[in-house]
Amino acid sequence: MVEGLLNIDIMICFGIIIFVVLLGLLSGKNTPYGEEYFLASRNMGSFLLSPTIAIGVIGGGVFYIFAEYAYIYGIAALSIFGGVSLGLVLINRIARKYKIEADENFYFSIPELMARRYGKFANILSSIIILVWSFGFIMMQLISGGVFIHFLLPSISYS
Repeated sequence: MVEGLLNIDIMICFGIIIFVVLLGLLSGKNTPYGEEYFLASRNMGSFLLSPTIAIGVIGGGVFYIFAEYAYIYGIAALSIFGGVSLGLVLINRIARKYKIEADENFYFSIPELMARRYGKFANILSSIIILVWSFGFIMMQLISGGVFIHFLLPSISYS
């Protein structure tokens, strides 16, 4: 069994990275101001928005954890994917209502929306919750990156 990545694997990884960077640079040239880039002119439909958010959230950490659960619990690990999918379908109606309000009032973030609806305390609380979630999410990505680097270079420990 081959340990680590082969040269072709490394070339494919770098090719994908170069492609994504070039695509971002070419796409960003026609962006006149921040709202166009940040919120896609507020015109992005659900068909494009859903996979975009999923790709942004489902990274190496989620993949690594789900693979571990699948290894430990077998087919029962699909309940995690099913639960998340069902939750997204159920929250869709609420999210649409907030999206309409955000578009009408030109909100850029959830804390802005919470401040308008519930006051300054909700703004601060939602900002703290997002900060804690983001920190945990980044830690999860770094750990999974360490596992990947350990696979790539077995002499380097990720722990």
